[in-house]
Amino acid sequence: MAKQSISYSEIYKQIRERKFLIEYNKSKKELIIEFDNIRLPTLNEILSGLQYRKFEIWNYKKTVKEVMADILTQLKEKVNKEYLFENGVDLYIYRRGKKIIDNDSLPACFKYFIDSFTLNNIIKDDSPDYIKNIKCFQEKGEPKFILKLKETDYKQPKIKTPIDFMREL
Repeated sequence: MAKQSISYSEIYKQIRERKFLIEYNKSKKELIIEFDNIRLPTLNEILSGLQYRKFEIWNYKKTVKEVMADILTQLKEKVNKEYLFENGVDLYIYRRGKKIIDNDSLPACFKYFIDSFTLNNIIKDDSPDYIKNIKCFQEKGEPKFILKLKETDYKQPKIKTPIDFMREL
């Protein structure tokens, strides 16, 4: 069976349809964004696209950036704060798709969405100083994904020696 090629034009269309739900709960210190019926490219498809279909990857990135800017700007105007989250957050990623993808590539599929949190002043930066943990969940089914940011007071453990640190986990 021949491998099907990804249709970026279909992905742009799905993202631009903006079938999403956004929920910001100030008291729980969390933001949830749910997108229905969006098939995201996998990390392997993005890397392959950068090699053979750069223009389509850059358009994908641009589309995500524009749509997320619109969504997050509306939220920021309602909340009226410089940053929604001043401190560190945990990022939860939920993906449902026709197939399960490798766990090591799951967070990378959301790179441009995660970058938008910084670009739109939801968080100060997407470095480990601000995104403390990333937890991923996935299952088979109709395409959907959810991103959740939850403020945390997590403190990075002191690393004595790398091997001792790993033994303590």
